[in-house]
Amino acid sequence: MVQRCLLLPLAALWVCGGIGCGKKVGTAESSHGSNLIDRELFFGNPALASPQLSPDGRWVAFLKEKDGILNVHLVGWGESLSQARIITAEKARPPAGFSWTRDSKYLL
Repeated sequence: MVQRCLLLPLAALWVCGGIGCGKKVGTAESSHGSNLIDRELFFGNPALASPQLSPDGRWVAFLKEKDGILNVHLVGWGESLSQARIITAEKARPPAGFSWTRDSKYLL
């Protein structure tokens, strides 16, 4: 249990590494001269969201945008994010959530 608790934050950092993290946020000048965060950046989809490490530690599932909608993607531990496979094909709205089965064979 302790091992899994330590791996989940590490998986989140690994998945997030270099994508959307530490990017400079766009701002716009308001009529009062204060900087405002761009509405698209603030309310838009994140680059990656909800990373979940499989119970056996071999896979990372996460939400990533495809055609304007967040879908579940899957990548092997240590693989590049460019090798991620799309698991869902939602066209209207993103999945409310997902989780692994205990044997790491399925995402629900």
